[in-house]
Amino acid sequence: MCYDGGKIQNSYNTGKISNSASSDYAFIGGVCGGGNNNALVENCYNTGEVTDYEGTTRNVVNFASTVTNCYYLSDTETDDEDGTIAKNEKEFAGGEVAYLLQGDQTEEVWGRGKYRYYSSDIYLQGDQTEEVWGQTLGTDSYPVLGGDKVYKNGTYNGCIGNLGEAVSYEYSNTKNDIYGDNHIDTDNDGKCDACDAVIDGIGAKLAGYSLSLAGNIGVNFYMELSDDIVSDESAYMNFTLPDGTTSKVYVSGTHEDGTTATTDTTVKDNTTYYVFTCEVTAKEMTADIQAQMIGNNGEKKGKVYTYTVKEYADYILSHMSANKASVTYYNAQDKITFKSAYLSLNSTTDLCVYVQFADDVTVNENTFGIWCNTDQISKDQYEVTKVNEENCYKITLHGMKASQLQEKYDFYVELSDTEIAELKYGATSYAYTVMSSECDNINNIESLREVVKALYAYGSCAEEYEYYKNERR
Repeated sequence: MCYDGGKIQNSYNTGKISNSASSDYAFIGGVCGGGNNNALVENCYNTGEVTDYEGTTRNVVNFASTVTNCYYLSDTETDDEDGTIAKNEKEFAGGEVAYLLQGDQTEEVWGRGKYRYYSSDIYLQGDQTEEVWGQTLGTDSYPVLGGDKVYKNGTYNGCIGNLGEAVSYEYSNTKNDIYGDNHIDTDNDGKCDACDAVIDGIGAKLAGYSLSLAGNIGVNFYMELSDDIVSDESAYMNFTLPDGTTSKVYVSGTHEDGTTATTDTTVKDNTTYYVFTCEVTAKEMTADIQAQMIGNNGEKKGKVYTYTVKEYADYILSHMSANKASVTYYNAQDKITFKSAYLSLNSTTDLCVYVQFADDVTVNENTFGIWCNTDQISKDQYEVTKVNEENCYKITLHGMKASQLQEKYDFYVELSDTEIAELKYGATSYAYTVMSSECDNINNIESLREVVKALYAYGSCAEEYEYYKNERR
């Protein structure tokens, strides 16, 4: 019995209770026979059979001022007492009742926290705060005090940042909500506005490309990866090359085929990007390369990205107007004319410039000079030859290195201290001319344009490679 503001909390009964007496004061219940004057019974359960002399069942309490969050074992509601709810065997064994009993309470339990025990030699004080109700699912048939914590895990169609209503619930001793793939991406940046997850279906977002030079040309894919992909040793980037062959670059680990991950990382603005490199030969520079992230032992596949080296060159060439050739005459426009210039790709990479002189001009070996930035090119690196009887000469700069393809050279023609002509020209100047509309009507111009795109990209890679190589010395 519970009287005068008394409380019965966090208690349970599993035994059979009955009463054959007919007294008006012979009250029985699964947890409490009765109570008045603000008596409280809460967070309790009963699984035992309870029957009084009249055959009336009072599963938790016969009467009390307040009964809350109490449960009894039954397939149907057989008790009209407010605050008591019937739960079946599955609901008890599956953890639902333990979860409901616990609710949001966190209190000291049975000798832990607020109780002290003394013996002749031992002083015990449990000072930890623990869960009140728990249950080892699969072992305990019913809730126990101080047992393993029970979690209510939801399955949602929405993502963690925008759950929506749960589709279903399950109870477990581990926290493991399941979220769906219904993400929101109003700014089209490839990441969910609500949870910031990459939403390509696997957790890999392409951040950008670059090219590198190390023997062959390397196409670098910069990927932002989710934690799940980073920790998945089966995850890899699958490259499909123009000839149909495939290659794998793993995110981490060493694998059965002997492959070890060769992925690099770079950090920018506190975001880590994983760099996957696919090497291509020169003849493959204008063909498509496909890249796809695959994980979970092949069960998850991300978006397929298609790329060509020439796309990189397309972008750069559209921003290369500064590479246009320019001519300056100093009192020499009547005597000197730069007729044409081009790039020769035979056994070596050469720059060729044609200069036409007036008939009365005398040319000698000191008439010509070539500079690159502040350095004068030695005469053994270029040659000057007369090409006809009309006083026209060809200047050929031989053997340009890949790292020099981005340079612009100053071709000087000097007749006197006051009569000078200057042409600023380089491989990129030739590329600019080929890409311009003035060449649209040339036969096979598109094929030539693909070549200069590849060459431009190659030069960009080589220049960057040389820079970093020198920086690391």
